Amino acid sequence: MKPSLLSLHPISSLLISIVLFLLPAQGAETTVTYAIPNGTSYLGIPLLRPAVMKGRVNVVSAPDRLKVTLSEHSNLPANDRYFLEITASPRDPTLEGERWNLWAAGTSITFPQAEVHLKLDHSGNTRSDLPSNLEGCSFSVYPHWTLSSVFGGGSTPSILRPARLIASADRVTLERAGVTSTYYLEQATGYPHGRWRNTRGVHSDPCIDPGSGLILERRGQTFRFTLAGEVRSHLLRRPLVAGLNLLSPPSLTTSSIGDLQLNQQGWNPDDELRIWRGSSLRRYKWSGGDGKWIGLDSILGLNPEQAPLLQPTAGFILKKCSADPDFALRPIP
Repeated sequence: MKPSLLSLHPISSLLISIVLFLLPAQGAETTVTYAIPNGTSYLGIPLLRPAVMKGRVNVVSAPDRLKVTLSEHSNLPANDRYFLEITASPRDPTLEGERWNLWAAGTSITFPQAEVHLKLDHSGNTRSDLPSNLEGCSFSVYPHWTLSSVFGGGSTPSILRPARLIASADRVTLERAGVTSTYYLEQATGYPHGRWRNTRGVHSDPCIDPGSGLILERRGQTFRFTLAGEVRSHLLRRPLVAGLNLLSPPSLTTSSIGDLQLNQQGWNPDDELRIWRGSSLRRYKWSGGDGKWIGLDSILGLNPEQAPLLQPTAGFILKKCSADPDFALRPIP
């Protein structure tokens, strides 16, 4: 059966472990290791792929272009897709974490002065315009995580099982703006490790937006895989829709509901958080009258807002009564 964010049954099994080599500073590179069992798992990706450009915005030169001064840069291979995030905004702190996808790939970038062309109509952006007060903001450009960069496929060995039919394959479900899409590795000529295809028959290798979780359905024994990346040090923006949103924490630290610190951003009565721990589903509801989260499925010895529930490599679901385009998460040190 195709997994759905609307499915409220507990997952059959979940074992996700995280291994941190040394204790990385934010912005540094490190690795996380996952142990994935048979069955259904909810995964999060706390790391960014290493930045390919960093610099400062000089001016908004056109509705979709920025003139910048680069402090670090490299060419952008055409086989990757990229996004720009504002990492610091001294003049207007509310701009930190704003994100736009790039047009340019496979082209040379001049150094240190450059012009960056952005896709303002991309559904993975946090906003559809470039505010004029971006001048002086610091930014970084990152390659997107994609299904192939996480799980392999194509010419790269995959940790998942390809098949000719989805019924026999391991499956991954993504969510963007409340819409879910399920993918699997289809066995095909010229693709020794399968090619990514969704249940609508479209072959593509989709991007995994920052802050987005994954639902993985697989068969077989527990396996491990490792991702290497950069530790986030700036705000993560993740616009939410009314309904169910599949999220990924931005930190390597196990955190609590209280660490979300979103009361100021407008929790609504009946907003609901759904977290999978071990093999059990835990639901928490925002009680507007009490101004706190309450547990719906289990009684814990600790205040649920303080209990260490949000795991760095485990996705979770936030059900919102109304859309929140300004939802953001601050990485926990």
